[in-house]
Amino acid sequence: MLDLGSYLLGVAQILLLAGFAWLGATPVRRRLVPELTGAPAHLATSVLALAVLIWSAELLGSFGALDPLPYLVVVGALGVGCWALLRRVAEDEGFEPPNELPR
Repeated sequence: MLDLGSYLLGVAQILLLAGFAWLGATPVRRRLVPELTGAPAHLATSVLALAVLIWSAELLGSFGALDPLPYLVVVGALGVGCWALLRRVAEDEGFEPPNELPR
């Protein structure tokens, strides 16, 4: 049976994975399709975030290293790396994505 500590650790891992994937997918989506706003923008971001999660799992699974900690590290590195890299590129180019709030 699953105790409370293990359950809460699993919930924290899922939240971290989703957060890191979303963090990396948002600037990629803004760079690829900056004209999207609202629900279509969130759908595109969700698809990219799921791609990050699936590709990371496939990569680790190819080497037999699909365990929770390496998976969290790879997804975290990809998410933060995409966010930092594309943020820097956007600042260097003066790229300003449109406001995503509905008018």
